[in-house]
Amino acid sequence: MANKHSPVIRISPPEFQFYPLRQGPGFTARLHVKNLIENSVAFKFKTNAPTRYSVKPVLAVLHPGDAIETYVRSETPISDQDKFLIQSVPLTEEESGLEMTSAEWKALDKRRITDNFINCVMMRGLRPRVQSIESRSSSPPVSPRLSPIPLSPSPSPSTQQYNRSVRQHDQKESQSFPTFKIVIFSIICILIGLLIPFEKFALLFPSN
Repeated sequence: MANKHSPVIRISPPEFQFYPLRQGPGFTARLHVKNLIENSVAFKFKTNAPTRYSVKPVLAVLHPGDAIETYVRSETPISDQDKFLIQSVPLTEEESGLEMTSAEWKALDKRRITDNFINCVMMRGLRPRVQSIESRSSSPPVSPRLSPIPLSPSPSPSTQQYNRSVRQHDQKESQSFPTFKIVIFSIICILIGLLIPFEKFALLFPSN
């Protein structure tokens, strides 16, 4: 059994942060509640404005190492006077097997219960979308200042064949280009060889 002064649960964030609903009127908040001890723990939420808030779950049991998300909804804007109370109590082995109904909660010794007050805060804008614990552990988050670089898709077989034929054609052109230059150069040399003797012959027999 945990010490009376040691915490048995951890709540995060430490306050109810209410955001407007993405669809429809109203506001919603949530808390992450985790069991910190080796015994099962029961907890229950209370508020000074029970007619304005809907809490799910309002009463639950967390076994060792378990955690749960608690959601609160309100149809009207949040008041600074609104307060919440979460009560927690470590359970014995016999109590751990109970479903913990409201009647069973009322039967618990009040001296065993720990009270923690929770404030309500109205947030601006919509609730930011966050990754779950599982997704954060499996894939590292991307920096908001950088965009992930998309990977180039693997070329299809038809694309590979086309690229191969293009490379072969380029190789043939590169091989045939020097031969073409040699042929042109040879023709020029032949023409020069023919013109020079003709000019010498014209000097020997000048026209009148």
